Amino acid sequence: MIDSDLNYYEWSDSGVSVVGHLCEHDSLALGEKIFQIDEIGMPDYTCSPKSAESFRRFLLNEGFTGATARVKIGSQEAITFLQSCEFIFIETIIEPFVQTKTFDGEYDWSTRIRPAEIEDIQHLKEMAFEAFSLERYHSDNRYDSRLASKRYSDWIEKAVLERGEQVVDVVIQEGLQVGFFISKFNENGEECMWLLNCIAPSHQGKGIGKRAWTAMIYKLKQEGVKTIKTSVTATNTRVLGLYSTLQFRYLAPLATFHWKEV
Repeated sequence: MIDSDLNYYEWSDSGVSVVGHLCEHDSLALGEKIFQIDEIGMPDYTCSPKSAESFRRFLLNEGFTGATARVKIGSQEAITFLQSCEFIFIETIIEPFVQTKTFDGEYDWSTRIRPAEIEDIQHLKEMAFEAFSLERYHSDNRYDSRLASKRYSDWIEKAVLERGEQVVDVVIQEGLQVGFFISKFNENGEECMWLLNCIAPSHQGKGIGKRAWTAMIYKLKQEGVKTIKTSVTATNTRVLGLYSTLQFRYLAPLATFHWKEV
């Protein structure tokens, strides 16, 4: 069964169900139609070749040439289903989080955080294009690395222009823009998800990351945020080390899988 509502889809066959949506951002950046799996249901814990073939046929019939999914490392049934559908493993994702009330990092007053302005867009786009090289579409060699980088520059431009649920803050160090954060908040504003953050490559390795992250945590704490969450690929050991020094803890890891029409 296939039930579609605008860009959202529900598919089921032979005891397996999938809920997902058209990932517009990835599709625009990569130049192809990408399906993002939000949920996999397998109540009888079985996966047949019939259901795998049916799901691949659904993707192709709906015009998708790529698909992405993230599942908990221990979700063996879901992983088996994805692999039977010819998804391949791309990366392990770590999800750091911190409770602001217990955070007591040392604040450096030379680091300032301010809201992004329209005039910042070009510089922020260049920063985003250069800063990310370890992420999932870079790790999948079936995609053009420049398009994978463009995904991030497009992302921050859209977030600044729309001024919607994604909030962009700029990191200022000695009068220079050296980094940014894209944040999303829950309804009561007590939980913040860092969707994307970075320090410009030209300023990395100088201790600015720790100062910037600390300043951002204190800013959010002052605004009433109680919990900050984010995600980072396990291959980015430098950033994982930063989170450890900043008293972040970690949720159960996730596995990212991609499917691409050959």
